[in-house]
Amino acid sequence: MDLGLKGKTVIVTGGSGGIGQGLVVEFAREGANVISASRDAATGEKLVKRAREQGCTGTILPVATDVTSRASVDAMVATAHKRFGPVDALVNNAGGVKRNCEFDQLDDETRRWEIALNIDGVVNCIQAVASDMLGRGKGSVVNISSNSSLLGEAAQQVVHYGSTKGFVNSLSKTLAYEWGPKGVRVNTIAPGWIVPHRDEDVSSGSFWNRLEFVGTPEGMQQALEAGTLPNMSHLPIKRLGRPEDIAHLAIFLASEVSGYITGQLIVNFHFQYFGSEGRVAIVAGAGSGIGAAIAQRFAEAGAQVIGADIERAAVDSLAAKVTGLTARTCDVTDSVAVDALIDGAVQRFGRLDVMVNNVGSAIAGWLKDATDADYQRVLALTLTSAFHGTRAALRVMLPRGSGSIINISSGAGFGGAPGLATYGAAKAGVNNLTLTAAVENARSGVRVNAISPGAIRTPAILAWAESLPGGVPAYEATLLPGRFGRPEEIAAAALFLASDEASFVNGAVIPVDGAACARVAAIDIPKL
Repeated sequence: MDLGLKGKTVIVTGGSGGIGQGLVVEFAREGANVISASRDAATGEKLVKRAREQGCTGTILPVATDVTSRASVDAMVATAHKRFGPVDALVNNAGGVKRNCEFDQLDDETRRWEIALNIDGVVNCIQAVASDMLGRGKGSVVNISSNSSLLGEAAQQVVHYGSTKGFVNSLSKTLAYEWGPKGVRVNTIAPGWIVPHRDEDVSSGSFWNRLEFVGTPEGMQQALEAGTLPNMSHLPIKRLGRPEDIAHLAIFLASEVSGYITGQLIVNFHFQYFGSEGRVAIVAGAGSGIGAAIAQRFAEAGAQVIGADIERAAVDSLAAKVTGLTARTCDVTDSVAVDALIDGAVQRFGRLDVMVNNVGSAIAGWLKDATDADYQRVLALTLTSAFHGTRAALRVMLPRGSGSIINISSGAGFGGAPGLATYGAAKAGVNNLTLTAAVENARSGVRVNAISPGAIRTPAILAWAESLPGGVPAYEATLLPGRFGRPEEIAAAALFLASDEASFVNGAVIPVDGAACARVAAIDIPKL
């Protein structure tokens, strides 16, 4: 894959550890110049050799760094400048647990140690690269958090560690809001158990070598299968996460392909485009806007795509320009028509790998003035269509034990949007439909996820914005990043979710909204 990182300067802290090794090698595989910042510089030198043996085209530069020391961090960044130039991306991976204990047994030394590493270390590194990124108006910060910041169960006997990672989560969202208008994105990955492939793939200071209750990397899979692995006994997907799983997502977030994703907290993702075998995908609502962008992106990635829309002329026009795209007419509010669409794809291509439910409709107006007809139309096009598409896709994917269903939701599904009560309720239904379908089928090999776009430059949004005081420019100026998102940016996220390398992503609703959902602000209710 080529995500435009060739020649970019990337700092990975904690680069000698399990996840860190995966990050360093995979960024180098993308052609980036990677600074492996770690106290264990000797392991960094081994990564240089490993990357060379694997044919990685990027350069790896190990730099001995103590992230708890601002002077050490500044010296590391100065080395990066001297060797490669300004920093384009920072991955704050350094972190750890000093010891596991109940909270009432927590001593001051342990508490200060973990604050210094997991909080001060992140702050030091972000501040050290701030001038590079803010001065040029571009850059990506990816912070590695932990599921212990989100789940009490995952923080058993490490509540002090989970608390420091909670700080990182909040820092990321707030900084994304503050730096978004300045062109710098900040996102967070919260891994669960991510296990190196071999015992030797850990640094000297890794918790694998310090915390006896963890066990060894090579023994983790056995523990998982035996149902004795902490926090993982009931994992729906019966495999361990590996360092490359986190690395692939970090690469995605560091690249401009994810240019409209900021302020997000994501758990256990990874990235790769379609394989050469060629996938079969159906995109409903492919006639324009987001749907057309997704259909085109999938086709360009090597998939056989059926673009379906109630307006046949629109998808015919798209199919004339895009190789690998077949146009179909379908009324997605009709379950019989949806079943026929999917059956037709299977009959022609032998399978269905991806189903994208993109159809939706909003009718603006106060709830008290909404008619039954308005309600039924919005519900049918927005929620019922997703229900039909999800159900029909499951029926053909489950027997094969593989497939990816992607529902296009909206930020209106997360909170109250004045004038969009029916639409918001329908999108909230799409979100819950997604989560429930994912949980019900988690062990089947079929994944169900959703994307929640923000304000995307589509004909419908532009027409609505033009009706507001000041028109499109005035509305666009109010958006947190200062611009509309592009349909292509939603398509990039959909391609990620559709790929095999997203096999550990299931039941997620991913905002692609320029940090809109990360914002907490008092907003005047508009007059309709």
